[in-house]
Parts: sequence; structure tokens; C-alpha cells
Amino acid sequence: MWARIEDGTVAETTDIDPAGRFHESLIWLPCGVEVDQRWHWNGHTFTPPAEANIEVVHLNRTRDINQQCEATITGGFWSAAIGEQYQYGSQLDDQLNLTGMVLVGKDSLYACRDQQGRKEFRLHTAAQLRQVGDDFTLFKLQLLQKANGLKQTLDAALAAGDLTSVNAVTWTEAQ
Repeated sequence: MWARIEDGTVAETTDIDPAGRFHESLIWLPCGVEVDQRWHWNGHTFTPPAEANIEVVHLNRTRDINQQCEATITGGFWSAAIGEQYQYGSQLDDQLNLTGMVLVGKDSLYACRDQQGRKEFRLHTAAQLRQVGDDFTLFKLQLLQKANGLKQTLDAALAAGDLTSVNAVTWTEAQ
């Protein structure tokens, strides 16, 4: 994430690297996903506005958790279904393709990347394709459960009116 700073205040944020996209007089700084419009920049750190409303912070945290969960789900996963660990794509079209291959139930070439990142279509048996599908399902379910747990923690902190606890809930990569 990047924040555009005007007079020490965040004017807007984007998840697209602004380098070379805007006039050089605009000040863009990398920031965390929690930073939003009206946050303050003191030259070293971002801080939320003093009047930060707990409901708004809760909404932003929930949105961030959903975005991070989706990005992790669609960022690929690893499976050893064909003997060694290979990385498989998991963008939405990859998920549909894998589901289709599993449903066909036949041996087939299927794309995956080796440990060095080389993508090739490698032969998979129907059982191996099913295992790749099972591995993805487990991977996705674990991430959805993690996101749900974080959102339940957020909801409890909101119900208690505890802004500090709401601010403390963040998605961290532990995969």
C-alpha cells in the first residue's frame, strides 16, 4: 500500500505502486494496509486521526483481513501430490481449471512450478489431481478459518468498545 501525503495528512491510498504514474511533486510513501485517508504522517510514522471512530476502524480492519485472506488464497499453494513439492496456481481461473480436471477423473498434464519456479505441464494421474484438489481445499479452508477467527476477535473488541484491541488485530503470514 502507498499513501499520498499532503501537509502531513494522508490524502489517498492505493495498492498500486505509484512510481512513475503521477507528477513527481506528489509525495507517495509506502504504508501498511491499516493506513487510510486523514491519517497523519509525522515524518517517521503514520498515526490514525484523533477522532478515529471504532466502527470505522473495525470496518477497515475487516476489509483488510478479507483482502489479505483473498490475496493469500489466490497467491498459489504447494502440494506433493506428484512426489515432490510443486507450487500450483490458485487464481480463480486456476481453481476452476483444477476443479474441472478433478471432475473429468482422467490422467492429464497439469501446470505447476518446481522449487526453482519453472512452470511446466507435468503428467498427473487422476488420483494425483484429486490430491492436488484436496490439498488446495485444505489450504483454502485453513485461511478462511483464520480470517473468521480474526473477524470474531474484531467483533468482540468492537462490542467491548476497545479501540486498542481493534487496532491490534491484523493478518500475518504464517504459512
